[in-house]
Amino acid sequence: SLEKFLFSHDAHIQTYYAFEPDDRYFAALLTRCQRLVREWALNEETLVPVKNCLSRYNGSGVLRNWNLAGGGGALLSADAPVWGQSSTVDVTTIDTFFAHKEVTFIKADIEGAEYDMLLGAQETICRCKPRLAISLYHNPSDMYRIPLLLKNFAVNYQFAFHHYSPTWGDSLLYAW
Repeated sequence: SLEKFLFSHDAHIQTYYAFEPDDRYFAALLTRCQRLVREWALNEETLVPVKNCLSRYNGSGVLRNWNLAGGGGALLSADAPVWGQSSTVDVTTIDTFFAHKEVTFIKADIEGAEYDMLLGAQETICRCKPRLAISLYHNPSDMYRIPLLLKNFAVNYQFAFHHYSPTWGDSLLYAW
């Protein structure tokens, strides 16, 4: 996603924040950001990896990890016990993290936490009206819950839906 975004915008971006709570994938994200800064001759402040989950609350949570190639994880409730392949992670909201920053685009494919992330982004969405690309395929109810939530924010978004796969995965809602 990051590389496609740089390519499609010819690297004309001010700052790109990439959130990743998992230790293993955060290390990979750091390596990728460092490589892209060199390859695209970007300022080091252009790509900002952030080791956090995004949700509707600030604090900590339990991240369930799948130890598979390509990754995967899901944020469980804040009071869930740590078990198996899970770890305690820091959690923040978009509203808290970007309280004094302008946000122009939000892309989220966060393993079923998209709805909660949007709840924690309401002030930012209402203040900045960023373009959105939100995955809808993790929870079947997100197909209607997320557009209705954004409509209730009263920012007059237009919506488009696109499905990129012959299977259930890779369904996205675009809002502008």
